[in-house]
Amino acid sequence: MLFNSYIFIFVFLPVTLIGFYGLGRYAGRTAMISWLVFASLIFYGWWNPAYIVLLLSSVLGNYFVGSLLIRHKSKPLLVTGLAGNLILLGYYKYTDFLLDSANALIGSGFTLQNIILPLAISFFTFQQIAYLVDAYRGRTQEPNFLNYILFVVFFPQLIAGPIVHHKEVMPQFAALSGRFKLEHLAVGMSIFVIGLFKKVVIGDSLAVYANPIFDLVESGVEVSTLSAWQAASAFLAQIYFDFSGYSDMAIGLARLFGIRLPLNFNSPYKASNFTEFWNRWHMTLSRFLRQYVFLPLTRHKPKWIHANIMLTMLLAGLWHGASWNFVLWGGCLGAFILLNNFRKKYLPLPKILTGQVAGQMITILLLMITIVFFRADSFAGAALLLKALIGFGSIVNQSSAINFLWIILAYCITLFAPNTQEIMRNFDPSLSPVKEVEGITSKIVWRPSAVSAFLVALAAILSLISLSRTSQFIYFQF
Repeated sequence: MLFNSYIFIFVFLPVTLIGFYGLGRYAGRTAMISWLVFASLIFYGWWNPAYIVLLLSSVLGNYFVGSLLIRHKSKPLLVTGLAGNLILLGYYKYTDFLLDSANALIGSGFTLQNIILPLAISFFTFQQIAYLVDAYRGRTQEPNFLNYILFVVFFPQLIAGPIVHHKEVMPQFAALSGRFKLEHLAVGMSIFVIGLFKKVVIGDSLAVYANPIFDLVESGVEVSTLSAWQAASAFLAQIYFDFSGYSDMAIGLARLFGIRLPLNFNSPYKASNFTEFWNRWHMTLSRFLRQYVFLPLTRHKPKWIHANIMLTMLLAGLWHGASWNFVLWGGCLGAFILLNNFRKKYLPLPKILTGQVAGQMITILLLMITIVFFRADSFAGAALLLKALIGFGSIVNQSSAINFLWIILAYCITLFAPNTQEIMRNFDPSLSPVKEVEGITSKIVWRPSAVSAFLVALAAILSLISLSRTSQFIYFQF
């Protein structure tokens, strides 16, 4: 079930909210949490009910192993639990990729399994890996069983994140009273509508400037250099509004139930280098990789810090998808981070080349090039578009100045407009603190007023009109 669908907005969400607060008031906390778990499983199983069994098996297995680790610190048990999670993830996500790679490398004829990737497997696997590691380290207490299930399956963050930490949400679940608060409804719905507007009005409209050109190169057609830049720039803007929209919607939906989620997306195109970009883009994935991959590797091999950075970014790329294109994308980000570290240490440059504006422009330009690996379905398609980007494209042009005007406007929004957390900063929209907003954008702030209500209602109407062209969130495929 998609957040940007009529059945979710007009049926699932109202029924879930009414049941949650009704049971909380008249039947107690256990019934209220059980209802939210049940609704989340319905949400997940809407795509394919069979995978509810897979999800619950993962949840029950990790809860059992985690409970044992809390009582008895056992490294073999931890390794067994981690291996179980990674085998499950590896089978569903990487079996066909590995077989295909082996066939190409050694000319073998292994039969591809055509395994269907279960929704959210990367997200709920990483959440539970972190839980097991922390249980082994003595950093968590045995949770209430229902709270643990809800920690994994809570529908606002289940499909595409954020990758929440158990210490962030389970105490909130334990403290839920089920008492309805108008502030939660107003703040949550406003954030949700802003995210919906980003996704369906801005993000989906940018797709029409990128998808046809990427489809052409996948079919082997050469495109012009201008068309290639249109496709790359449009997709980079599209994925910004798509992922930013989803992240806002997840935070807004959780707030409707009185839950605050961690921030997962913080204006990454305002970053002046790739280290800052990665700390602003998919922030909870970055946090997980830093805490559970990079830091353990660096503690054991501190002299290999540069290799550890590259390995972590390669894993980040592979996490996004079972394709060498994603590995290359992660490798490019890792290389840019290392180059930036090298430059700061050994190659001081004039401030005009290293300042905020110059850094943003260089970062966005390099992102436009590397995003080709992220978006293209094959290495051949990516290579054909990259060839056009550097000036070796066809003379047949599929772009126009009007297309670029809309794309440029989208980038102006990403660079100069306040983000949703900044707009909602007076109401603690997420678990992450919001920095003080300066300049003219500090005047753009949500408050309970007729003006805010009108603007949110207008955004909602425009978004609902656009739902006729419903499209999946890009991060749902991961």
